[in-house]
Amino acid sequence: MSYDRWLEAPYQEQADYEDWLEDRVNELMKGECDPFKEQNIVTAIYEDCLISKDGDLEQFADLMAKREVTALGRMVFGRIIDYWERQAENQAIEDWAKGNRD
Repeated sequence: MSYDRWLEAPYQEQADYEDWLEDRVNELMKGECDPFKEQNIVTAIYEDCLISKDGDLEQFADLMAKREVTALGRMVFGRIIDYWERQAENQAIEDWAKGNRD
């Protein structure tokens, strides 16, 4: 191995990992972590994805009181997508750690 390759090896390994991780997350988001599946919507809501930080409950209540259904829908759907993206990323990281790199 040449000197340059030796220096690049850790960076290439990290780049390979990041590429694999991104591909795996995308794969999971199209399959088992698809936020458009009815069961996944219910699961995300059941797991309290809607109230993830301080002020969320007040924001939901405010939007409901004002009957701003479009903004409320965007907020709800955004939280569901965020939930499943986190789940997919966690699953991908776990797969990598277990050596499941198909």
